[in-house]
Amino acid sequence: MAEHRIHLRLTPAEAIALDRVADDHRTSRSRLIREGIELRLNLEAQVQAIRDAAHEAVEAIRQEVARGVQTMATASAAADATNRQLIATFLDALTDGAPSTPSAPASLPRRRDLD
Repeated sequence: MAEHRIHLRLTPAEAIALDRVADDHRTSRSRLIREGIELRLNLEAQVQAIRDAAHEAVEAIRQEVARGVQTMATASAAADATNRQLIATFLDALTDGAPSTPSAPASLPRRRDLD
């Protein structure tokens, strides 16, 4: 693996803090900086993986909701058809059993009128 050298400019306070952390972890400044860079690069990869997974999950939920809405629309249409049929049957029963008198309404809807 080819190595590249990087020159960093640290303030005295940053250098002291870096030395303290390196001492606490029993490592060198260089190793600590390399580990920090590796962690940052891994973090970026993990963030992208999380974004991708979240996007896939949202898309799956969107598709599931669309299927649910379609199912509800189909069920609603079937219920409407059933209700229209029941109302037509009820109206037919009312008009079929109604006496033929002048006081009966002349324009009661018939089943065939509702279809």
